[in-house]
Amino acid sequence: MIKPAEFAKRRKQLMRMADDEAILILPAAPERIRSKDTTYPYRQDSDFWYLTGFAEPEAVLVLVPGRKHGECLLFCRERDADKEAWDGPRAGQDGAVEQFAPDNLYEHIDGAAENFLACGFELLAVQNYVNGKKQALTAEIYFHGTPENAFAIYSSERPQAGAYLALGGEGYHEEGVLNFVSDAYYVKLNAFDLGPEGDDTLQALAAAIAARIAGRNVLPPELSFFPAAGRIAHSERYILSNFLGHEFLGAAFAVDYERGGKGFRLFLMSPVDPAVVLGRWAALDKGFSGEVRPGTLRIADPYNGPMRLVWQRGYICGSIGEGKEIDAALDELVASLPLR
Repeated sequence: MIKPAEFAKRRKQLMRMADDEAILILPAAPERIRSKDTTYPYRQDSDFWYLTGFAEPEAVLVLVPGRKHGECLLFCRERDADKEAWDGPRAGQDGAVEQFAPDNLYEHIDGAAENFLACGFELLAVQNYVNGKKQALTAEIYFHGTPENAFAIYSSERPQAGAYLALGGEGYHEEGVLNFVSDAYYVKLNAFDLGPEGDDTLQALAAAIAARIAGRNVLPPELSFFPAAGRIAHSERYILSNFLGHEFLGAAFAVDYERGGKGFRLFLMSPVDPAVVLGRWAALDKGFSGEVRPGTLRIADPYNGPMRLVWQRGYICGSIGEGKEIDAALDELVASLPLR
């Protein structure tokens, strides 16, 4: 099965071949009448299928390179219960735009798209449910490529204090909302006017989606390296790039703590070349005169304050702040690192 991201890639390639002022209009193949009210089995136009994967007639694809509010537009038939009873289901206008790739994600979540893209977003599938009572439910399933990336976006949006559930790797719910992470997927469910049974409906749907994903329903194993004492619940984060505001720092896990009345943060990263990373980090501290090598370094980060960094077993562990409690917590993290 061809993934929607592949169709998006093909559309991008075609637009790059066109002039900047071009507007590309591609119609679907028409239905062919066989006799009276019967038609031949429908076959989509090959070019239209190649660019959309959309199998219905009476549709038009419009590509507008550089259009601010979306370069790809798909016009299609509206839902019609009477005709669908005889001819089969239609995607409808909602169904036709239920999948989003990186190039048009902002059409669905607008200002939040940047955060999702920074967390390795690859594909979004959206399904809307409405019943005769005008009760509605929306399911959004975001695919982020890896469990770590999915946890990154989930952890950036979850509240620190919430009603958490043993669902997927982890989930939480609020009134009319249930979000959870499962393997490489971040799932967001929203209910509207479901009444008293709303929470049960959301949890049942969430359980069904998690079962369909059938993936690794645990949080990233690196989080288990962090000590438990003083750990602030649900403060765990995974940041994919520019950790602590430094462009030379890549991905890192971070957890907040409170011990002895003092708050601090521990972090863990696994760079390709720890020596290069630590060398650039130490260069920010004009007073640093030590040697960058495996072991412990103490630097004064001009943007984040005093830090203790430990290079061991291919990892860089660190703490932000100073004090015996902080040093002890970092030592516990270092001691838990696996051999590599």
